[in-house]
Amino acid sequence: MRKRYLCIALIFELLACLGAYFMQYFTARKLGMLRWVNHLCNKWGRMMDLDRLNLILMLLVSALTLALLTWTIKRAKEKIRNFAPLMAAAVGAVGIYLVWTLRYTRRMMAAYYLVSPVLLLGAMMALVCWALAVLKRE
Repeated sequence: MRKRYLCIALIFELLACLGAYFMQYFTARKLGMLRWVNHLCNKWGRMMDLDRLNLILMLLVSALTLALLTWTIKRAKEKIRNFAPLMAAAVGAVGIYLVWTLRYTRRMMAAYYLVSPVLLLGAMMALVCWALAVLKRE
């Protein structure tokens, strides 16, 4: 049962990364998608400060990853090898999100404010799977 949930979560995480790639690709290639993305970003930009929100989310995800890493090391000292692939995948997903958010800006890419939350969703899914695996192991 647990393996089924982990497989579903992994598929969801891969779909989130694939969706982020397709958003970026079609925004760069299709003018209609670019217009829609610009309209959406302008509408969201009037409601809230998106750059500050991205910074807060980056700090929260980094803190959550570090807290989960220390929690796993404290809880499962002797079984740390069992969680190594799951930990590596989660840290990799968080790393992709952080590098993407730090490297690209709104000026460089039109779909920045749409792709960043999708990558965040994939990273959070990986962190949740990691936490559930540690909790179920005990």
